Amino acid sequence: MTAWTGDPADRGRPSRPATARNLGVALAKLEHQRAQQAVLAARTAAKAAKAELLTARADRFGGRATFRDVLAAHARYTNARRAVRAAVAAAEARRASIDIARLASRGHASTLPLAQVLAAHDSVTARWLTYETDAAKLIAFPAMSDVRHPPTAVFVRQQRIAVDLRPAGPEARITAEQFLAYRDAVSALDAAFVAAEQAAWQLAREEDARREVAARERRAEEARARHVQARDAAEAAARETRDAAERARAESEGARHPSAPVSDTRPVWPVPGRTRATPPPT
Repeated sequence: MTAWTGDPADRGRPSRPATARNLGVALAKLEHQRAQQAVLAARTAAKAAKAELLTARADRFGGRATFRDVLAAHARYTNARRAVRAAVAAAEARRASIDIARLASRGHASTLPLAQVLAAHDSVTARWLTYETDAAKLIAFPAMSDVRHPPTAVFVRQQRIAVDLRPAGPEARITAEQFLAYRDAVSALDAAFVAAEQAAWQLAREEDARREVAARERRAEEARARHVQARDAAEAAARETRDAAERARAESEGARHPSAPVSDTRPVWPVPGRTRATPPPT
């Protein structure tokens, strides 16, 4: 396994600023160094697990531990050895990435690590600006501009972090640690934007559903009002028809059976005599 290239006294210290073309190599070396440190930590943990296993076995013979305690210690030791093998494999891959980074440093400027991260940062910013400048999106997704909305607040906060860590340009000289911090910030910014966008779209869908329900209720109420109005109009027309029929029937009955003349019921006075009057004597 190849050791960290450079002065051993610099091990664990911040790397020196590198040009954009050499930044990939510096980053690969830094990641290789961290992978080696992970190997050392895994081996230390494996030694501690082995010591625990030996202690558990001794306690088992002395009656101070159970067989289950020995099995648990053996499982921890097995997992620790697996972690060591995984850390060694990762360190070997990081060592190989140094040669790959050297080859990549000869490519086009747009393919260099810093240029790619800057482009990713600009892409996230451009996607967010569409929600700020497009009137249709601004109306449809107001949560993307409302910092009171928690996902949007997280995005805005992460955006400030990424802007603070952003280098001056693709040709800026920065250390590998600075590049890693900026790359992680941009990655977190992209994740925060996706979360905020999904939350805003979900709120928009819920708002559309509420509006649709309200519209359906309004249309149903209007339909009920029209039904009541039509029913009242039909009942009024039916009453008028019945009244007209009754009037026509009454007129036809009066034509078939005319009424008798009205007799003079005035009293006669004086009352005429009931017997014939006696003629006067001759």
